[in-house]
Amino acid sequence: MLMEFFALHSMMFLGGTASVQKENIGVRTVTALMVMAFYVPVAGVFAYFHGGWSPFLGFGWLLLGRVFFVLAQRDSGEFESKRRRFYWGAGVGHYIVFGFVAILLPMPQLGFRRAADVFWDKWWALEPQVVIAWGFLYFGAMAVTKLCEKPAWIERDGEPA
Repeated sequence: MLMEFFALHSMMFLGGTASVQKENIGVRTVTALMVMAFYVPVAGVFAYFHGGWSPFLGFGWLLLGRVFFVLAQRDSGEFESKRRRFYWGAGVGHYIVFGFVAILLPMPQLGFRRAADVFWDKWWALEPQVVIAWGFLYFGAMAVTKLCEKPAWIERDGEPA
């Protein structure tokens, strides 16, 4: 979920390319590469201290999804800009809400346990089953949001209901 936090944070910078014309894919590509140049080392350091490359590979997958979202934009108008803000806001909202839900509700251990020999795990306050539940709830809610997307939701972005 920390890697998803980095990916959500990177989406703020990738969202700045929404007003770029569709024909000018070079600007979007350069912006995406600059974002990757900043966030990839951060994720690599976390993976190094966490004792494996799986967090880094997970972050790469999440970041590539954001980059493809930017490169495959539908148009270059105001709607696409609102669409990016909508998904960023939905992601942040789901991240915070389901983080609290997973932390506050009792979660069964389900066989998960802390790694005793990993330096970073001594600082990590959440139990593994809580993080798994948080990710399940978050990614499930984002999938449902994307599957049920209606342009009317996005057009209302920032406007009173």
